[in-house]
Amino acid sequence: MKIKGNYIFKNKENLTLYVGTSNDCIGRINNHFFKDKNNFNKDMIKDTKYINIVISNINSENSTLEQSLFKRLKPIFNYRKNK
Repeated sequence: MKIKGNYIFKNKENLTLYVGTSNDCIGRINNHFFKDKNNFNKDMIKDTKYINIVISNINSENSTLEQSLFKRLKPIFNYRKNK
Protein backbone atom coordinates (compact mmCIF):
# COMPACT_ATOMS: atom_id res chain seq x y z
CA MET A 1 0.00 0.00 0.00
CA LYS A 2 1.44 3.36 -1.04
CA ILE A 3 0.91 6.35 1.21
CA LYS A 4 1.19 9.77 -0.46
CA GLY A 5 2.23 12.72 1.63
CA ASN A 6 5.04 14.27 3.61
CA TYR A 7 7.33 12.67 6.15
CA ILE A 8 9.25 14.31 8.98
CA PHE A 9 12.31 12.86 10.72
CA LYS A 10 12.81 14.09 14.31
CA ASN A 11 15.43 13.48 16.98
CA LYS A 12 14.93 12.58 20.63
CA GLU A 13 14.56 16.29 21.53
CA ASN A 14 11.76 16.56 18.91
CA LEU A 15 13.97 18.77 16.69
CA THR A 16 13.07 18.40 13.01
CA LEU A 17 15.94 16.80 11.10
CA TYR A 18 14.46 16.32 7.63
CA VAL A 19 11.24 16.91 5.71
CA GLY A 20 10.43 15.02 2.53
CA THR A 21 7.51 14.36 0.21
CA SER A 22 6.71 11.21 -1.73
CA ASN A 23 3.99 9.29 -3.54
CA ASP A 24 5.19 6.29 -1.49
CA CYS A 25 6.27 7.57 1.94
CA ILE A 26 6.96 4.13 3.41
CA GLY A 27 9.10 3.13 0.43
CA ARG A 28 11.02 6.41 0.50
CA ILE A 29 11.61 6.20 4.26
CA ASN A 30 12.92 2.65 3.79
CA ASN A 31 15.30 3.96 1.11
CA HIS A 32 16.71 6.44 3.62
CA PHE A 33 17.39 3.62 6.08
CA PHE A 34 18.51 0.82 3.79
CA LYS A 35 19.58 2.05 0.34
CA ASP A 36 21.05 5.55 0.64
CA LYS A 37 24.54 5.01 2.01
CA ASN A 38 26.03 8.53 1.82
CA ASN A 39 27.41 10.30 4.90
CA PHE A 40 24.56 12.79 4.92
CA ASN A 41 22.03 10.00 5.27
CA LYS A 42 24.05 8.03 7.84
CA ASP A 43 24.26 11.06 10.13
CA MET A 44 20.56 11.83 9.76
CA ILE A 45 19.47 8.23 10.38
CA LYS A 46 21.76 7.94 13.40
CA ASP A 47 20.00 10.94 14.99
CA THR A 48 16.42 9.97 14.02
CA LYS A 49 14.18 8.87 16.86
CA TYR A 50 10.69 9.58 15.46
CA ILE A 51 9.12 9.75 12.01
CA ASN A 52 5.80 11.50 11.38
CA ILE A 53 3.79 11.09 8.18
CA VAL A 54 1.24 13.66 7.00
CA ILE A 55 -1.04 11.91 4.51
CA SER A 56 -2.24 13.77 1.43
CA ASN A 57 -3.69 12.47 -1.84
CA ILE A 58 -3.00 15.56 -3.93
CA ASN A 59 0.52 16.07 -5.33
CA SER A 60 0.30 19.87 -5.41
CA GLU A 61 -0.86 19.83 -1.79
CA ASN A 62 2.20 17.73 -0.84
CA SER A 63 4.52 20.30 -2.41
CA THR A 64 2.81 23.23 -0.76
CA LEU A 65 2.81 21.47 2.61
CA GLU A 66 6.49 20.56 2.24
CA GLN A 67 7.42 24.21 1.61
CA SER A 68 5.32 25.29 4.59
CA LEU A 69 7.03 22.68 6.79
CA PHE A 70 10.47 23.87 5.62
CA LYS A 71 9.68 27.43 6.63
CA ARG A 72 8.08 26.52 9.94
CA LEU A 73 10.29 23.65 11.14
CA LYS A 74 13.67 24.59 9.56
CA PRO A 75 14.89 20.97 9.19
CA ILE A 76 18.66 20.96 9.64
CA PHE A 77 19.45 18.15 7.19
CA ASN A 78 17.42 19.68 4.34
CA TYR A 79 19.48 22.84 4.62
CA ARG A 80 22.77 20.96 5.03
CA LYS A 81 22.03 18.86 1.92
CA ASN A 82 21.41 21.95 -0.22
CA LYS A 83 24.71 23.65 0.70
